[in-house]
Amino acid sequence: MRVLFACLLLVAAAQAFVAPRAPAGRALARPSTESSSALNVVKINVGEEEPIDDALKRFKRSVLRSGHMQLLRRRRTFEKNPEKKKREQGEKERRGRIMRLKNQKYKVHYK
Repeated sequence: MRVLFACLLLVAAAQAFVAPRAPAGRALARPSTESSSALNVVKINVGEEEPIDDALKRFKRSVLRSGHMQLLRRRRTFEKNPEKKKREQGEKERRGRIMRLKNQKYKVHYK
């Protein structure tokens, strides 16, 4: 069985190409390590008789699920601190809403 190791050089090159630029007169903050450490190298196993199109489709799906593309889109432009706080607050609210809905769905009602 061949193993297709995708080191995501393309994503790294794209990140270097669309690196965020600081506004005039301001220094660019270093990227946070917690978001980059959470992203792992995407690996998929390719079977002997599996068409490369199917393997590529699985690879694209796994890259989307890993969050690499979302991080890339977010880093296209410089994000000011108020914008970052607003985005993080929205993410927090969405996570809380999802958790509340899950708790309501699996809640056991006793009489």
